[in-house]
Amino acid sequence: MSNRFFIFYDMVFRFHNGCFNTEIGGVQRYLYELSLIIKELNFEVFVVQFGGEKASSSYEGINIIQLDFADKSRYSSAFTYIKEKYNFDNKSDVVIWGADTISKKLPKNIKSVSIQHGIACDMVEMDSTLRKIIKNIGFIFIYKFFQRAKAIDSFNNSTYKVCVDYNYLNWYRTFQKKNGDLLENIYVIPNFSKLPETLNTNRSDDIKKVRIGFARRFVYKRGVNLMIALSELLLEKYSNIEIVFAGDGPLKDQIVNLKNKFPNNISITSFNQDETFLFHSKIDISIVPTIGSEGTSLSLLEAMACKTAVVCTNIGGMSNIVIDEFNGFIVNPNVEELFVKVSKLIENNDLRDRLSRNAHLTVSEGFSFDIWKQKWTKVILKVINYDG
Repeated sequence: MSNRFFIFYDMVFRFHNGCFNTEIGGVQRYLYELSLIIKELNFEVFVVQFGGEKASSSYEGINIIQLDFADKSRYSSAFTYIKEKYNFDNKSDVVIWGADTISKKLPKNIKSVSIQHGIACDMVEMDSTLRKIIKNIGFIFIYKFFQRAKAIDSFNNSTYKVCVDYNYLNWYRTFQKKNGDLLENIYVIPNFSKLPETLNTNRSDDIKKVRIGFARRFVYKRGVNLMIALSELLLEKYSNIEIVFAGDGPLKDQIVNLKNKFPNNISITSFNQDETFLFHSKIDISIVPTIGSEGTSLSLLEAMACKTAVVCTNIGGMSNIVIDEFNGFIVNPNVEELFVKVSKLIENNDLRDRLSRNAHLTVSEGFSFDIWKQKWTKVILKVINYDG
């Protein structure tokens, strides 16, 4: 029997009016491109996701199975459903967990791969009453201990693991319970960016506004609060800048308030997956002020691919991408440090140009889609023991 690949994730494709379309988001884009690689290798690929109703169809040759399971055990239930409905073959078929955090322990004779998208236990979001109580009584270290244990257990569920950065591998190497044997089937495949046909050659001068971009989901861990504070400092000093927030999320109201305060200097927009280069090509400085839970950021790589000067924080896998003062600036997640570096780029066109050229070179030579595709192809063929 030919090998089949079943990719499990919460949602990769959006189901609307009886049709599936690509869902916006970094993990969704990652799994969509991975599905196309598997398809190009002439293997059948299924994406198993969840939604309000059962549905099945295909999108660009990718089989989509949407299930309506909603409880905490939905991934176990989904695998059981696939095993029975699609006659899952333990010898030839492969399970790919779209994120290691959703993975389940399967029998040893089943080929399984999980994708680790970056350390998620480096911060504790105070978005629940329980977490606030734990913090207030000084027991946050206990919470983080269990966070770490859960992360390691999830990572160990699959036979093969793919990490998007070396930061996680080194962290795992520090805390793993055994030496050596658990590291055999771990592969580091950093995230990628395709290269735009037209580069960002419209460099700013002293006459027009310098455009600063923030293209992330509007959530706390992506540094929205840092970006808002940074924007206020910058707009108190500079009148020749425009700051563009691109995205959506629960903290959008705070950005709207900022726009109301600086209506001539703040813009709020959004763009589809295929418009990312169009957005970044009009940006002079891109800010990625993440405060936690980050791999090799797609947003960062796409900005660099467009020959845009970047400033990012030293969180997660971004330290695998940016070399400070060579292809960008990398700082602590601190508004004052961000302010100093962004100010330098606003005031110095030559510096901005040098960093942006090196940023594009970094992506084209080290983080291109072709490199990512080659590395994933090797892993796929290794998993199925292909010897051709």
